[in-house]
Amino acid sequence: MAKLEGIGVRTIRDLAVLDVGVVCSTVGDAHGRHLHALSQGIDDRFVEPERIAKSIGHEETFSADLTTHDELRTQLVRLCDAVARRTREAGVAAGTLMLKLKFSSFESVTRSVTPSIPLTTGPSMVAALEPLLASLDCSQGVRLLGVHAQKLTTESGAAPRLFDEGGDSPQDIEEQWQPASKAVDSIVSKFGAGTIGPASGLDTRRPGENPFGPLSEDE
Repeated sequence: MAKLEGIGVRTIRDLAVLDVGVVCSTVGDAHGRHLHALSQGIDDRFVEPERIAKSIGHEETFSADLTTHDELRTQLVRLCDAVARRTREAGVAAGTLMLKLKFSSFESVTRSVTPSIPLTTGPSMVAALEPLLASLDCSQGVRLLGVHAQKLTTESGAAPRLFDEGGDSPQDIEEQWQPASKAVDSIVSKFGAGTIGPASGLDTRRPGENPFGPLSEDE
């Protein structure tokens, strides 16, 4: 900057009216040509688009261990609702879902599933993850439960199917719940997140110290 000030350059306009040769002789050929081009509004550098986060997730550590699948399913519904809402806010969909459990023994396990289409709604995420939860023995007590949306994509919607997966498949539920989820987003945007939520989480709600756990969004 001091070298440019030495030849009377204090603004972009000052730089733009100078001959490129004068600029190059002052600060060097490559740098001079680059600065002079910028002053003319010319910039051939690649602009990297905004990157999509690698994952969006929520985890909750419970104040008391949960030992039944009914208790855990209630929390699964709440966590899936929170994760789904954040994916929609970010304009992305979950290509893969990961379920995380930490038992009272502090042993941690994770299970993942890749649905036939990317998911954006809480009920469809529950449908995809519930079989994974049901396959685990939780009788020793679960201290932490987490849901993570991974392999995020901006593409969503129904994909052509060769076979009917049945009305309870994650894909069918995704299609059924997309309009309602958009309506929920509108309500939340206007009145706040606490105004509406999954019904199954209302009657036996047992939040820990952090209702939806630490936010996890890996860049």
